[in-house]
Amino acid sequence: MAQKVILAEGGTVSVHTRIKDMCKEARNRLGLTNQDISNRISERFSIEDFSVNTVNNFFSERSKATTIYTTGYICAVLDISMDAVFGIEKKFSTDEEVEFVRQLSELKVEERLREQKITHLEEVIKEKDIRLDEARNAISHYREEIKVASRKVQPWVFIIVAVLLVLSIAFIAFYLIFFDLNNPQYGVFRQALCAAAGALAPFTV
Repeated sequence: MAQKVILAEGGTVSVHTRIKDMCKEARNRLGLTNQDISNRISERFSIEDFSVNTVNNFFSERSKATTIYTTGYICAVLDISMDAVFGIEKKFSTDEEVEFVRQLSELKVEERLREQKITHLEEVIKEKDIRLDEARNAISHYREEIKVASRKVQPWVFIIVAVLLVLSIAFIAFYLIFFDLNNPQYGVFRQALCAAAGALAPFTV
């Protein structure tokens, strides 16, 4: 007599049919073929050429039962738990429940701290971006002021140079007129006239 399991939605079904239906669902969900399952069993359990026909027979509608080894291999590579087959749910003891709640609380605290750090970093980045923008604006404004100031300075520089030049010429003229011409021996202007007269003397005889 085939062993049966009670389905959550009601009714009963044979254990083999239950396992086969769960394996079909997992196979379709993972997008695997029977050949893929055969290859996985061969690789995982070091079985040379696990027959794809065996996998085909397992999923066949005519199949009523298969060996525990074939069923176990297929369930293993499809990650089907026997607990799930029979609807067994893991029950925590009191100590396990306390430890689970503690670990869950720690994880939540860590997640909250990470979120706070991320928020803080985002605020710091925003503040630095604002300061960078302010610095760029200040530099641009300073450059504009320098350009404007340079345009204002140029006429003043020209005026100052012109005034200095005029003062220099006036000083030289003042010196020649009031000091040089009145000094018959050392006057630069008179010495130049004497030298010119000496040079022209042979031509005037």
